[in-house]
Amino acid sequence: MEAMAVKKIVYSKPCFILMSCKRSNVTEDFFKASASDTVVITHKLSQKEKQEFSTKVTELEKKFPKEEFIITFVLMSREFDEQYVKDFVQNVLRGIDHASDITRLLRYVALLNCYVQNSYISVSHCEAFLGLGVMTKDQHNTIRQCNFKSYLFRSEQARILFIELREKNSCISSIHIIHPLIAKEVLNQLSQNRPQSDIVNDLLDEKVLLQHRFGRDDFIKFIRDLFLMRDRKSRGDKVDTLFSPMIEHVCEVEHNPEKAIKLLQTAYKQFDKDAFFAQQLARLHYMHEKFEEAKSWAETARHQLPGNSFILHTEGQVYKRWFNLLLNRKKNDLTPEDVIKLIELSLTSMECFSSRKMQQKMRGTLVFSKNREKENMELLKYLLTDYIPEEIEKPWFEYHSRLKGL
Repeated sequence: MEAMAVKKIVYSKPCFILMSCKRSNVTEDFFKASASDTVVITHKLSQKEKQEFSTKVTELEKKFPKEEFIITFVLMSREFDEQYVKDFVQNVLRGIDHASDITRLLRYVALLNCYVQNSYISVSHCEAFLGLGVMTKDQHNTIRQCNFKSYLFRSEQARILFIELREKNSCISSIHIIHPLIAKEVLNQLSQNRPQSDIVNDLLDEKVLLQHRFGRDDFIKFIRDLFLMRDRKSRGDKVDTLFSPMIEHVCEVEHNPEKAIKLLQTAYKQFDKDAFFAQQLARLHYMHEKFEEAKSWAETARHQLPGNSFILHTEGQVYKRWFNLLLNRKKNDLTPEDVIKLIELSLTSMECFSSRKMQQKMRGTLVFSKNREKENMELLKYLLTDYIPEEIEKPWFEYHSRLKGL
């Protein structure tokens, strides 16, 4: 009613307000874009809300003496204070058995929940992973669930950190960590004992989880996103990343791009030689100036998914960056062999780029001689007529028709 009054909407019939909710890490940007009809709800509380939460926490503590049982509510009342989250997780993980199956499961759930929004592991996957017996059809909905819970809750950490979720329109129950910020801190502290790259590698080796049929599609999608999904400001992320945040963590925080490459290679094999894993391998190699390997992976991706514009663009970038590196290193000391290599890289790159704008950009970098008028005239004559200078007739034999075709 207040909103309608502010907008001076005159109504004589019943009205309704359509509310569209969108999660974002940069809420201020959305608010600025449409301030008149946008309300931002953040982790911050008003003074009145703080008082109400404080009163409610006191009330709940009488019923639940241990703070851990109402942790999400306490987190909200403390406005997700970073130090509180860190201290809470540290207290929960104290004395954890790093070798147990439940701790391994906790690592995997934390890994997915940290990097992949709304991810989970189904209870069925958890049961298979923990080696719990398969029940009969009549028993499925009762005994099997109890068996899983009783096994899981042998671990105090699992009892506090895990929450079970059931899909509204299906019988699928799943496990995830009580809050993404908790998952991030759990992963951070557990990775002090075992680096994240090793946790990812362990997950890729878990055949029971990867091959379990019930709810497999969702589980596989979460792992693909773990490797392939990049942060985008357009989706509400804080920054644009070149690779998935997990791959960037391995490269930049662990300072181990070789390990990131090995992880992608393992994932490529595990996911039936998926072309997009090959594409990421090509990108990761050319970012570290390993152009022969980048070329091989780009060609592999193109053969598996011919005509895909993203993969063609990646292949074009391989040759373009290779061209620029060779040209910048040699500068004015180009040998005839270097020039032939540059021609090959340029032409191949242009053929990969699908847009004319990108092709024209590459043409502008194609250089054969110093900028003297006589030499420029000869170059134009070579490109625009049947004329071929004698000194390049044989060395450039396989490129003449392609160059003149420009």
